[in-house]
Amino acid sequence: MHHAMAFIEHQDGIKWIHIPYKGNADALTALMGGHNDQTYSSRIMSEPRS
Repeated sequence: MHHAMAFIEHQDGIKWIHIPYKGNADALTALMGGHNDQTYSSRIMSEPRS
């Protein structure tokens, strides 16, 4: 995912700020809490588990 974001940054002239999290749960919590504007993760990690 990092390489894809670097490509988009270069191609479209977008400047991203990388904020490392220990896992997707922390990143999604920050997103839902309004601390981030967007986040990227794999689909399998974002789906609820039973």
